[in-house]
Amino acid sequence: MKKRKFLPSLILASILIAPVTTTVVSADIDPDTSDYQSSDLVSQQDLSDDNSLYLLSSEKNILNSDNDSESQNLNENSSSDITSNDNSEVNNIDNENNISPSENDTISISDINQKGSTTHKTILGKINGFINDRITDVTTGTVAAISYPFLFGKHGTQILSDVRTFINPNRYDVENTWNVLDKKYNPEASQEFYTNAQDWWDNQAVKETMEVPFYNDSSKNIRATYVANNASKKTVIIGQGWTERPDWIGVVSKVWYDMGYNVLMPSQRGQFSSDGNLLSFGYQDKNDWKTLVSKVNEMNGEDGEIVFYGQSLGANTALEAASETDLAKNVKAVIADAGYSTLPSLGNSLYGKTLNSFNGVTGKLLIPINFSSLPFLPYEKIVKNVDKINQFLQGFSLDDVSGIAAAAKTTIPSYFITTEDDGFIPETQTVAMFDASKASLKSLWVLTGSVGGHASANNAVGDYQKNIQGFLDQINKVNNLSQDNELIVA
Repeated sequence: MKKRKFLPSLILASILIAPVTTTVVSADIDPDTSDYQSSDLVSQQDLSDDNSLYLLSSEKNILNSDNDSESQNLNENSSSDITSNDNSEVNNIDNENNISPSENDTISISDINQKGSTTHKTILGKINGFINDRITDVTTGTVAAISYPFLFGKHGTQILSDVRTFINPNRYDVENTWNVLDKKYNPEASQEFYTNAQDWWDNQAVKETMEVPFYNDSSKNIRATYVANNASKKTVIIGQGWTERPDWIGVVSKVWYDMGYNVLMPSQRGQFSSDGNLLSFGYQDKNDWKTLVSKVNEMNGEDGEIVFYGQSLGANTALEAASETDLAKNVKAVIADAGYSTLPSLGNSLYGKTLNSFNGVTGKLLIPINFSSLPFLPYEKIVKNVDKINQFLQGFSLDDVSGIAAAAKTTIPSYFITTEDDGFIPETQTVAMFDASKASLKSLWVLTGSVGGHASANNAVGDYQKNIQGFLDQINKVNNLSQDNELIVA
């Protein structure tokens, strides 16, 4: 595919609606599929406003490659073996370019609320500051109110998805899985696999609809597509992307089906076929997933094996579910592909891209102008207003769906995957979650080169299956050592 650039009209429109929404619907960024082409936008580090705390990177290398915790025994959720098809292995850290997170990858609403307001020393400055505060209170509140339904609402996100597909009709073409894939990832093999996967999903897969009630409201249901894999007792529960079409994740699920897993793909609350009008970004869904686990165990037995997996928003939902302390013992691992570290960090990144695009236009005027923030739309105020609306409507803060916090609470084996060409969620955010993880066994894989953009690691399907299987084999290896030690002690 050819690279597309922002049209001036789209840039100007970004002033009127939330930067997050504008960035997502643009043809240049496609967050839930593999057809993203790297943007020509200016790096956030190129911004020069000394007062912009969140748009400037202050890198700190918190990557710990020693990982002493890998030698620890796994917790009780990993007590039985995961069946292996081969003896493949996966490195604990595959981060060729030593990608490390910055302070921009750990932004929280709490951080923003604690940031002090600008102090003006002169009377004129105080007057200007007061007027600016009053104006931006109105503008950012309006933008947050307009944007919220598109960010969290069932119908709004569907409209957003339809707009993105209208702008990019080839958004879900299966060719996107191999047409920009680096040679080192064997695009020919990916072409063969995904051509067959598309046919399998469209014509061969026997799909069943599963329903379970909301954990806290039996009058509403979570709906999921289930594909049984003969008599297999292994099941993967797959979290879907924010506006990702369910049929697309169905095609991707062939990755797991061919590894011998039953496939269960639930829509979240307020998403696609499930009930509810608002997405909770994993806050409520983590408990609904426990209900799904119980349903799977009713069908396949509690000695069956369950893995949580997701892409993009689905990765965070999987992590939220995995962070629960009362998980069934047969939930063996969580695999988070292209998740976000925190929603404020993701919003900040998208805001920075929009700002750079805006400055790309104003910087070419007869008298060049470069803004440190979108006129009358400071990011901090926008995200604080979105948080207030969400707390009012759903009762939780954006900090309550932090990927970093979920990773830090998760003790079952955790595998974090991202690509360096992800133009929607920076790869540094996945590294930040890996660093925060307290899992007894954890791994990180950062794919280099051209893979396909956001949530596209599965395009490199040969390596993808091998590395995931290798990670699961590691769990078996550690479990077997633990069991052998118990026998020796006995």
